[in-house]
Amino acid sequence: MSLIFIALDQPDNAVLLDDDMFLEKYTDTDFEGFYPFESIFMDKDNINNFLNFIFMERVDIHVIEEKNNKVLIDLSVYKSKFLDPDKLINVYFDWLSLSSRENMMSEYGNMICALGYLKRNSNKQNLYLIIE
Repeated sequence: MSLIFIALDQPDNAVLLDDDMFLEKYTDTDFEGFYPFESIFMDKDNINNFLNFIFMERVDIHVIEEKNNKVLIDLSVYKSKFLDPDKLINVYFDWLSLSSRENMMSEYGNMICALGYLKRNSNKQNLYLIIE
């Protein structure tokens, strides 16, 4: 499944759940070359494990809306509680044990990209997750 993290200062539910509007509004990079969202892939069975792991606590899923085969989740209460990307190397093998996933560069890349995104956007008011 595709997990798309997006941090915003204002809610934008209608755009977040519409492919065309999302692509039109959120595909320009910032001055550092980063997109305003981060997309990773995760098997359905490990989505909760992944969220619990990166936010270092049990994450209660708060679904805002479902539309067009997408689920919009508000993670704003967790936006400042994420694992520091610099510490991932210390706990990465714990993730592999928890998730039963293989030690591959793409696995580590998914984790470090998501954590880096959370760190870069920790000043935003809202954090959303789109699952499709």
